[in-house]
Amino acid sequence: VVGRAADRFGAATVVRAAVLPYAASLCVIASASGPVSLSAGYVLVRMLGPETIDFACRLCVSMWWVRRRGFAVGILNALGALMVALPSITAPAVEVFGWRHTLIGMGVG
Repeated sequence: VVGRAADRFGAATVVRAAVLPYAASLCVIASASGPVSLSAGYVLVRMLGPETIDFACRLCVSMWWVRRRGFAVGILNALGALMVALPSITAPAVEVFGWRHTLIGMGVG
């Protein structure tokens, strides 16, 4: 589905279209009041989030860069590896603000 949308509308449009629903799905998880709403939020996050955005960004890089594509993909991978640092950034926020407010902050900010 994402690949077809990227082929038809362009990868940048797919990224722009996925960002707001992804942010909203984080807010759905933050406002979950039971297992059904929590599960719905997680399904939305997995469907709309990292995989969709990552795929479209990789497609942008591979289509844009021809001569130095390997270098560009290497930089993209290095930036993706920085996600390892995300727990050390969000853990203090969870301790100070709680997990719900931290998720809302991640979704909005």
